[in-house]
Amino acid sequence: MNRSLARPTLVALLAVLMQSTTACIAAPRRASGDKELTVDRIYSEPSLSGSLVSGITWLPDGSGYVFVDKEDAPAPASGEKPKPRSLLRKVDVATGERSTWVSADDYAKAFENATVGEQRPSGRAGFGGFSITPDGKRLLLPVSGDLYVYDVESKSLRQITASKSNESNSSMSPDGTKVAYVRDWNLYAFDLTKGLEIQLTSGGTEEHRNGTTDWVYDEELSLSTGNWWSPDSTHLAYLQFDETPVPQIPIVDFIPLHKEIEWERYPKAGDPNPIVKLGVVSIADAKTTWIDTPGAADGYIARVSWSPDGASLLVQVLNRKQTTLTLLKADPKTGTSQPLFVETTTGWIDVSFDTRVLADGRILWSSERNGFDHLYLYSADGRDARTLTSGSWNVESVAGIDEEGGWVYFTSDEKSPLETHLCRAHLDGSGREQLTKEAGTHSITMPKNAKAYLDTWSTVTHPSRRELHRADGSLVKVVEENPCDELAQFRLGTAEFVTFKTSDGVELQGQWVKPPDFDAARRYPVLVYVYGGPLSQVVRNSWGGPRYLWSHVLAQKGLLVFSMDNRAANPHGLGIAATIYRRLGEVELSDELEAVKYLHDQPFVDGDHIGIWGWSYGGYMAAYSILNAPQAFAAAIAVAPVTDWRNYDSIYTERYMDLPQDNPDGYKKTAPVTAAKNLAGKFLLVHGTADDNVHFQNSVQLTSALEKEGKQFRFMMYPGGRHGMGGNDIQKQLFTMMTDFIVSALHAHAPSPAPTNSSAPASSGVGH
Repeated sequence: MNRSLARPTLVALLAVLMQSTTACIAAPRRASGDKELTVDRIYSEPSLSGSLVSGITWLPDGSGYVFVDKEDAPAPASGEKPKPRSLLRKVDVATGERSTWVSADDYAKAFENATVGEQRPSGRAGFGGFSITPDGKRLLLPVSGDLYVYDVESKSLRQITASKSNESNSSMSPDGTKVAYVRDWNLYAFDLTKGLEIQLTSGGTEEHRNGTTDWVYDEELSLSTGNWWSPDSTHLAYLQFDETPVPQIPIVDFIPLHKEIEWERYPKAGDPNPIVKLGVVSIADAKTTWIDTPGAADGYIARVSWSPDGASLLVQVLNRKQTTLTLLKADPKTGTSQPLFVETTTGWIDVSFDTRVLADGRILWSSERNGFDHLYLYSADGRDARTLTSGSWNVESVAGIDEEGGWVYFTSDEKSPLETHLCRAHLDGSGREQLTKEAGTHSITMPKNAKAYLDTWSTVTHPSRRELHRADGSLVKVVEENPCDELAQFRLGTAEFVTFKTSDGVELQGQWVKPPDFDAARRYPVLVYVYGGPLSQVVRNSWGGPRYLWSHVLAQKGLLVFSMDNRAANPHGLGIAATIYRRLGEVELSDELEAVKYLHDQPFVDGDHIGIWGWSYGGYMAAYSILNAPQAFAAAIAVAPVTDWRNYDSIYTERYMDLPQDNPDGYKKTAPVTAAKNLAGKFLLVHGTADDNVHFQNSVQLTSALEKEGKQFRFMMYPGGRHGMGGNDIQKQLFTMMTDFIVSALHAHAPSPAPTNSSAPASSGVGH
C-alpha cells in the first residue's frame, strides 16, 4: 500500500491561532455562488480542479524544460472534426517564455518517413514516456511497444526496435551512444553508433526477470526500474528476480462467457519473497559480475546507485523485518562489497530516494535516527557524518544539490506540519532558509544543476498552479495560473480547521466542511473521513480534488464532514508513529475515538448519527472502527479495505506488523473479520473484483464472516474494477450510491435542534 495510493488529500491546519486543547482556524475566503454542486459535475469534464500541462522534463543543461501539448490537426477534407496532435513546448528558464521545441507537423512527417516492420506508425503518436538524451538534442520514445530516437535538430526519426514483444525499462546511456531496455524479461543494449543490438542476459521468463522489478518491489519500495547505466556507459547494473517461490494470486474476469484468469505473483505477509540478485554486466562482452549483498537473501535490495566516477556501486540492503538498513560500497569489477554504515531502529525504516553521492565521494543521507527525518553528510568512507538539518520537523525530500554553489535544496514541514515548503542549506548545514513563501503545499522539481525550480503548489481554496523560480527563490514567471473560475459558481460549504489533544497529550489535526447555511443552533449528523495509514496525511493545506469536493455535496445535504489524522498519519516523528508497530488499527482507532469525543463536545453535532468512511487503508479503518467501536459509529462505508493483514503484501504489512509467525495475536486482533459479530450500525462494503492491490478476497472474507453472524449490510462489487475502481462513469455511480447511503443512514435530511441552553459560538468558517 504505497503511501501515494488512494490517499485523497483534503485540507490542512494553516496555523495554530491559540494555545489550547482545541483551536479553530478558518480558511481564506473564496467567493461562493448559488449553484448546487453534484456528483455528476464533479466527475465530468472539464475537471473542476483545472488542468496543468503534463510530461514535464528538464533539459539536461537546466536551461529550460519541455512539456507535452496538444493542437488540432488541419481539418480533413471530409469535414470531420480535427483530431488533436501532440507537440513539445519549451519554456526558457531565464525568461519564462514558451516556444515550440518539436512541432506537430515535424513530428508527424518524421513518422511518415519511418517504418515499423511493414507498417507505418500513426503520425498522431504521442510523447508518452519520452526522455531527453544527455546531449539535449534527441528524444528516446517508446511508441506502440517499440523504441525510436527523434533528432530535434534534423527532425528525423530513427527506429531502434521492431519486435513482436514490447520493450520496457528503456534508458539512454550517459554518453548518448546506447539504449538499454528489457524485452521478454531479458536485458538488451542497442549501440546507436554501430546499429547493433546486444543481448546482455539470457534465460529470462516471467518467473526469472532481468533488469526489471516485480509488483511488490514497484509498489512498496517504489523501485520502478531494475537497471542503471554506469557513468562511463560501459556497464549496466541490474537486478535479477527469481519469482518461483512467490505464490500466485488469481484475478478473475467474470464478464466473458468463459472466465479469464490473470495470475499475479503476490507475496502475502509471511510468504516467500522473490529471490533477488544484483549484477553488473559489460556491454562489450555481455558478461555479468555478481555483487555480494550480505543480508539480501532474506531481505531487500532497496536502492542501487553508481558513484560519480563509476568505480563503485552504492547498494542499500534492508532486512526482512525492515529494522536494519545497510549501505554497501561494492566493487563492480570483482563483486566484493563492504558496509559503510548501518541504520537500525526499534520500529521500522522507511527507505528514501534522497541518497546522493557528491563528486568528491561524500554521501548525502536521510535518516530518522533522532526521531525526525533529517539530512546528514558522510565522508566517502562512511566514518564521519555532519548533521545538516535538525529539529522537531521533517525533511520530506531532497529536491537537488548545487555542488558548485554549495547548496542542498529540500522540502520540509518545518513551517507547519501540514504544509510543504522548499528550503535550502549550505552543505555544512549553515544558512538554512525557506524559499517558498505562500502558505500551502509545494511540490518541487529541479534540473540536475539545481539553478532553478518549478513550484507546483495549491491551497485548500485553490487547485494547483505552477511557477518558475530561480534557485534563490525569486520568481521568473507564473507559467500556469489555473484559475478554475467555475468553482465560484457553486454553493459550497465552509471549511474550518482544528487541533485537539488526545487524553495522552498528542496533538491531532482535523478539518470541518460545514453546510453553506450552517446554523450553530442546530444539530447535524457527521461523516468522518479517514485514511489513517502511517505517514499518510489527509488534513493538509492543499487542494483535495474530487473527493474533497464530494464533501461539499454532502454538506449541501445537511451533513458535517470531518477529517482527522491520527498520530501515525501526522508527521509527529518516528517516536510517536512507532507506537502503532505490530498493532495496526488499535492505536489509530483510539485516536478516532478521541475525535468522536471531540465531536460530542461540539453542541452542533448530533452524536447519535456519526458515520465514518475511507478507501484502501481508510477502508480498513472504516471497517475496523465500526466493528470494534459499534457504540461510536452509526454507519460506515469501506471501499477496497484490507480485512485481514495476512491478506496483504509482505513488504508493506511486515514493515508495520512484523511477520505473522512472530506476531500472531497482533494479526488476529487487528483483523476486521474477527470482529464481525459486533456490527450494529449501517454498513456499506465496496470492492472491485479485479483489484490487484487489495484483493477482492478481503471483502469476500468479511462478507462471509458477517453472514455467518447473521448481520445485515450492503455489498457493492464492481466487475473488473481495480483498486481505483474505474473512470468517471464508475465514479459517478459509486459516489451517487455512497451519497444516498450515508444521507439515509445518518438521517441527514432532518437535523434536530440543539438544546435551548446551548452557548455554541457562531462559525468562524468562511466560504470555500
